[in-house]
Amino acid sequence: MADLLGRRRVFLIGVALFGMASLACGLAQQPWQLVAGRFTQGAGAAMASPAALSVITLLFPGTEERTRALGIWGAIAALLLAAVLAAGFLVVEPRTAEPLVPMSFLSDRTRAVANGATLLFSVAMYAMAFLLMIHLQTVLGYGPLQAGVAYLPYGAGILLGMRLSTRAMTRVGVRWTLVLSFLIGSAGLLLLSGVVAGDSYAAGVLPGMLVTSLGCGLGLSVLTVAALTVAAALLALGAVLIAALLRTRRSGSASDGYLSTSP
Repeated sequence: MADLLGRRRVFLIGVALFGMASLACGLAQQPWQLVAGRFTQGAGAAMASPAALSVITLLFPGTEERTRALGIWGAIAALLLAAVLAAGFLVVEPRTAEPLVPMSFLSDRTRAVANGATLLFSVAMYAMAFLLMIHLQTVLGYGPLQAGVAYLPYGAGILLGMRLSTRAMTRVGVRWTLVLSFLIGSAGLLLLSGVVAGDSYAAGVLPGMLVTSLGCGLGLSVLTVAALTVAAALLALGAVLIAALLRTRRSGSASDGYLSTSP
């Protein structure tokens, strides 16, 4: 379609179609309306995404500048899509009789901070993983299998960080463990930001990858604990209240039975 109608025209039509479909999803009152809006969103994205990639490929013919442009495009597209979906969620959920996630669940301060930190943490880590994979394949010339093997130390660092997080939370608490994980992750990202085209994998990529994965492993467990602590406390409180209510009801039933049988 882009070859027949023009890349720019198809891109603009796809973006406009996706935007109108997103608005329709946010205003949907019936399930079929939401399904139709999502279907239209897919059609718009299917038009805009290939056209945008082809435009970037033509505008940036060099390998290094094309890699940088594709990385920026991927990060912006992901953030915009997440913002659209989040806006639709916030519009629809308060109007639903039985919401998937009640707004009161998200208004808790501890849970809100943990979820916000998780969002920023995930954006940074996923963007890093995407750009790093592009660097391995396009700059260092690794094939898919070789690039996957080169990523194995990242998984090992995450496992090590998750194992150390339990000890750190026990000794210094959740808050300081979270701060430590962010500092380590930021240091790793800073190291990776200094990687240039002439650096080898062992000297340029691997040190930053290991430091970043260690901070990521520390942060994953801590953020999960912080987000679930309040929920667990509420569940425990609810269980105590239900048990007290049942005990009171049983005591009342026993008293009524005693009074009814007494002369």
